[in-house]
Amino acid sequence: MTDQNNLSNNNLSAIDDAEPSKSQRRTWIWIVLVGIFVIAVVFAAVVLLGENGSPSEAAETDPLNFAEVVITDLIQEETFDGTLGSIEDDPVTM
Repeated sequence: MTDQNNLSNNNLSAIDDAEPSKSQRRTWIWIVLVGIFVIAVVFAAVVLLGENGSPSEAAETDPLNFAEVVITDLIQEETFDGTLGSIEDDPVTM
């Protein structure tokens, strides 16, 4: 009977160890909240500092110069003067 009581006590202590205490839950909640806050602050800083007058600087620069694009085909031709023929005396002239 003592073995059975020890066994049941061991099972209860295992269940108690598996559930986090309220202070552990509060710690995780604070860690998550602080993490979200830090990410939000970094995001806001990047957005605000990244736009440091960039629209006004773009307006003050020189306007872009565009060039006309012409698409053409490249053709290479070679002409030869002469007579084509085969071994059998069948000349082809051009």
